[in-house]
Amino acid sequence: MTTGKDVIFTAVNVNEGQGYNRSNGRFTVSVAGLYVLTVQYCIQDAKWSDLEIVHEGRTLQRAVYQEGDI
Repeated sequence: MTTGKDVIFTAVNVNEGQGYNRSNGRFTVSVAGLYVLTVQYCIQDAKWSDLEIVHEGRTLQRAVYQEGDI
């Protein structure tokens, strides 16, 4: 994985309304409201990881892992 690239999750357990697009990794809402997004990822042989949920260039949620955190 390269820095600054979108992560595209191909394994999706729930996608009610088909808002998540598996080809580009983007979630598009069809109805205004409150949405819950859950992400689980595993890091192997990495010294760090930085995962963000971004909306129109603004970070809404961020998860950071650095070697030695666990």
